[in-house]
Amino acid sequence: MRSLFLLMLAFLITGCAHTRLSCNATKQARTLTEIEEQQVLDNIAMFVVNCGSTPYFALPNGGGTQTNQSGTASSTLIWNPTTLTGANGGLNGTAGTTINWTLKPINEPERLQLMKCVYQHVTQNFPSSDCVNCQDYLTRFFGKNYPVCDVPTGWFSVCDKKPRNSNCCVKVGHYCGTYITVSEEYFEYLSRVTIAILDIATVDNAVLVSKLANSPKVQIEETFEVVGSDNRKTTIKGTRKIDESEYLTLKGEVPKETLFPAESDRARPRRESGSSFESLLQLNSNK
Repeated sequence: MRSLFLLMLAFLITGCAHTRLSCNATKQARTLTEIEEQQVLDNIAMFVVNCGSTPYFALPNGGGTQTNQSGTASSTLIWNPTTLTGANGGLNGTAGTTINWTLKPINEPERLQLMKCVYQHVTQNFPSSDCVNCQDYLTRFFGKNYPVCDVPTGWFSVCDKKPRNSNCCVKVGHYCGTYITVSEEYFEYLSRVTIAILDIATVDNAVLVSKLANSPKVQIEETFEVVGSDNRKTTIKGTRKIDESEYLTLKGEVPKETLFPAESDRARPRRESGSSFESLLQLNSNK
């Protein structure tokens, strides 16, 4: 009888563990886009309230899904002096799931300024100061078609009351009592802006600087050796400027010439967030 209880317990634990892990890993992957889009929505709401705000964005850099399960089994046999008269048994189990993302925030001023220009354009809410020419900044980085392809406008609504939770096909951003809503038919535009923000957050530092400086060249540092008249080698460090296509080749990326025209503007080397600060977003669910 006791062996039967233990066999049932082992089946319940091992039989469900892989199913729960697979299901939770898929759910975690889906939250990646939700985290990125929610940051964009909340930033837009913030710039609707105050166009002079400083934007924020954090890249989900790494994460994991952990499933913990445990169980106990017990059994009791009842005897009279010579005969088994009864048996009692019980099963008890617990299961828990821990899901976490590691977030790396964007702290570089150039990236934050470019994001600020994106949100000011999306909300069409501009400051009175003309210290930064955002139209010029956005054109340098995205190209002349940015208002249509990368940073569209007029796709969200502003309200001062939180929408009802019953409408699951509406995405909501919030800041300081102001809500913005995006209906399902305009999700495409939210996706474009989110991808534009990700482009700013992940583009290589050297390419970012060359774009904002409106320069077709990328400056790189090099170390080389010079042999003197006495055959002694001297190591010299210096910088030189190269074409972006050559820079992409050095970085192991596909050169722009090998791409279709529609893809060439996206052929930029990527890098992780420049900050070493990490914050842990941990979601716990138990049943």
